[in-house]
Amino acid sequence: MFDFVYRKKRMVQVILALITLPFAFFGVDYYFRGGGSASEIARVGGETISQAEFANAISDQQDRMRQSAGKDYDPTVFSNPEVRYSMLEQLIGQRVLQQQVRRGNLRVSDAQLAQFIGELAPFQEDGKFSRARYEQLLISQNMTPLAFEQRVRQELTVAPLQEPIANGNITAMSNVQRYLALLDQQRQVAVATVPADAYLKEVKIDDAAVRAFYDANQGVFQVPDEVKIEYLVLTPDSLMGQITVDPAEVKKQYDDNVKQYTKAEERQASHILIAVKPDATDADKAAAKQKAEALAASARKTPAKFAELAKQNSQDPGSAGQGGDLGSFARDGSMVKPFEDAVFSGKQGDIVGPVQTDFGWHIIRITAVKPGKTQSLDEAKPQIEQDLKRQKATRKFVEAADQFQNLVYEQADSLQAAAKGLNLEVKTTPMLTRAQVQALAQNSPKFVQTVFSAESLQAKRNTEALEV
Repeated sequence: MFDFVYRKKRMVQVILALITLPFAFFGVDYYFRGGGSASEIARVGGETISQAEFANAISDQQDRMRQSAGKDYDPTVFSNPEVRYSMLEQLIGQRVLQQQVRRGNLRVSDAQLAQFIGELAPFQEDGKFSRARYEQLLISQNMTPLAFEQRVRQELTVAPLQEPIANGNITAMSNVQRYLALLDQQRQVAVATVPADAYLKEVKIDDAAVRAFYDANQGVFQVPDEVKIEYLVLTPDSLMGQITVDPAEVKKQYDDNVKQYTKAEERQASHILIAVKPDATDADKAAAKQKAEALAASARKTPAKFAELAKQNSQDPGSAGQGGDLGSFARDGSMVKPFEDAVFSGKQGDIVGPVQTDFGWHIIRITAVKPGKTQSLDEAKPQIEQDLKRQKATRKFVEAADQFQNLVYEQADSLQAAAKGLNLEVKTTPMLTRAQVQALAQNSPKFVQTVFSAESLQAKRNTEALEV
């Protein structure tokens, strides 16, 4: 179902926006957790959006914009009726998508999620996924891996609903006919090749002609500027080796966030759906229930033939071809409640149902149970230590950056003082062109401009500290 995700640049851009754009309308599901006592401002498919939820949405976006814009933040933006209405439309749109996801039983497995995140370039080093880089980028945005993965899963789940609309277009029939006609056309071409080498010995060129060509085309013979650079790199990772973590801190982090180290129970199930339309007559409803009961009896009699029964009888186009297999899922609301309750009420191998939902009647077979597991302190300790070190390194980096700037300025004739003061290594490059310097600086124009400035080339002194 989600194979197309890996071929769509737009989906990758959406996920990267989770990392780089604070003012993004992701994770709007958070706004739907408010109580039902507040006044209703919108109703979507029988579900309400309350005034409190809307106020929370505005407050959250104000905080995000305040962090993003800094001193340029203008709080009056959110007083604009058009902005407020746009935010309400965002909430409504998200609610519509969530309802459709539940109706269509759309899911993203852990394997699909891991594959998608692992292929995102910002999380890779040397072409491979780097857990350390992944966590570092998320920490810099005040996000935990769990929160980020939940948001990515939400985006991937609704993607099949959004993608056809976003990429849809209409082509005129006349254009289609012309294109097909061009495909059927044929051409016959004759080619004669006259080799130039055969005439080279007849050509005479004097020094004056060579000089004239050189003077007229000096740009062709220019050699690009090259520089040799000594530089220091200050990053949170470069400071991690200088940081220690007390065992008491590790235990406190574990005790305060034990849910973060707990994986919920998951179950794998298959089902046979006998669909019932919302406007079905009582007779149609009764016939569907009778058919479901008969199929349930057949499934209980010969459980090994459940997949065959599903292929022949299930009216769920998404799973019938796979023998009704729905994959694994946790008890997290990804399935409609009656279905989820039924799956988690039985044991492995049970045939459950018929169970009625808004889609119709389901006969369910529980094919696997993966118990929930909480990591022990010892199991979680390496990851906790790494997380705490990275958090401390990120905080220390802010202080070190000021010290770094002062040292390279005060000792402008050498990088040694800054290297010694911050326990960094001075790195030296071979001769590099502008393009190579730009690649070294992760495409930072300011870095290239500074390195090749007349002041840097002539004075051969430290530049200011540059952020790339």
